[in-house]
Amino acid sequence: MKKLFIIFLLTITITGCNPKTSNSMSNISEYYLTYDSVDIKLGTFFSNIIATLGQYNNVREEESSQSEGTSSIYEFDSFEIETYFDNNIEKVYSIAITSDEQLTNEGIKIGDNIETMKNIYGLNYTNPIENIFIYETGNSNISFITENDIIIGIIYYLV
Repeated sequence: MKKLFIIFLLTITITGCNPKTSNSMSNISEYYLTYDSVDIKLGTFFSNIIATLGQYNNVREEESSQSEGTSSIYEFDSFEIETYFDNNIEKVYSIAITSDEQLTNEGIKIGDNIETMKNIYGLNYTNPIENIFIYETGNSNISFITENDIIIGIIYYLV
C-alpha cells in the first residue's frame, strides 16, 4: 500500500490539484465510494462516516498527499481514508481501495483489466504517467493504477 501511496503522491504532483475540463463519463457528476450502503464522499465530515460505519481497524500518520505536514490514514477492511482539516473539522480527502472485494460504484475492482475499465468509464481520461489512468469530474477524481494491463490500485481524491 505504501507503493500505491507514493504513486498517488507523484500523480497529484504531476497533474496538479486544480480541476480541468471534464474527462469523465458525462453522466457522473461526482466520484465516491459506497460501502455497506453508506456513501463516502470526498470533502465530507469524517466524524459522520465514523458515526455511520463504526470503528476503523487502524490509523497511521503519513506525509500528506495534499499539503505540507502529515495526514491521518484510517484503515477499514477493504479501503483506506485519508483526511485533512478544514477550519478544525476533519474531512475526507482521499479513499484508496485496498481489496479486490471492494467495487467502485460503477463496478470496477482491483484485478480487473484496463479494457473493462475503459468500457465502463470511457476513453476520456488523462494518462500523465504510464500505467495511471485518471478520470476527472467536478471536484473529485478517480485514478486507476495498473501493471501489465491489470488494475492494482484505485484511488479517489478531492481536487
